[in-house]
Amino acid sequence: MKISDSLKTLVRRKTIVKSKDDIDSDKWSAKFELPKDYFLYIRSNSIIDKNYKSKHKLSTFVYTPNIMIKEQDALDVIGAFYNQNGIIRNPLVLLESTSSDS
Repeated sequence: MKISDSLKTLVRRKTIVKSKDDIDSDKWSAKFELPKDYFLYIRSNSIIDKNYKSKHKLSTFVYTPNIMIKEQDALDVIGAFYNQNGIIRNPLVLLESTSSDS
């Protein structure tokens, strides 16, 4: 418990928005700017107005937890011409660098 209490002083909560240079994304993905003081991903939520259970938009926005996936699992869930309209119950997070610096 002491470790948890000590670590919580380091955890920050931020609302992030879609990146302005999101030109490389397809209709199934989006690029987001991480805060300047970003150090380590712990968890995140998405604010949604539609889900897989309804054909119509929801009357209010709801929060749903995101699921972190590994790079090697990305191909299993990325939409392609042979893999369309699969049900993904939670938004997925894949952290990768967009920097061209080595």
